[in-house]
Amino acid sequence: MSQEKAEKKYLGIIFLGIYFCIDPLCWLFSNWSNYGYYQQFFQFMPDSLIPWRYSFSLLLRITSIACGLGIILRKDIFRRILVGICVFNIVTIYWKHPPYAIQNVVNNFLLFMPFLFPAGAENLVFNIFLLMIYGMDFIIFGIFIYYFTRSGVKAQFR
Repeated sequence: MSQEKAEKKYLGIIFLGIYFCIDPLCWLFSNWSNYGYYQQFFQFMPDSLIPWRYSFSLLLRITSIACGLGIILRKDIFRRILVGICVFNIVTIYWKHPPYAIQNVVNNFLLFMPFLFPAGAENLVFNIFLLMIYGMDFIIFGIFIYYFTRSGVKAQFR
């Protein structure tokens, strides 16, 4: 039984290591990595801040890829950095997903798919998107923090 339990933790670490490599790569190869597209969604910010925000976002993605590889190799420093990134994402969720940017996403969504919602439902759609995005980040990053701080998982990195 102990052997099976250790094997499950091993697979979870490998799975999440791969996830932390693939998820940022998806961002890097999507429209979001296109600076002009990114700038469009954060146009409400001062022009001087957008390049800094974009660069920081890019740095977080690259760090996540490095952490994913480090987790697969069972390097504790990368586990610690990844937990720190997850905490940072929760603490700065309002900066990561500012309501103005979410409003831009909703506007584009309603522009291309107006048939999904009745006229005048913009506030409802905005609130649903806001709850979904914030809720998903809290839940997902919370799960990652919980998983990587469990004693059995931490033992895999020693």
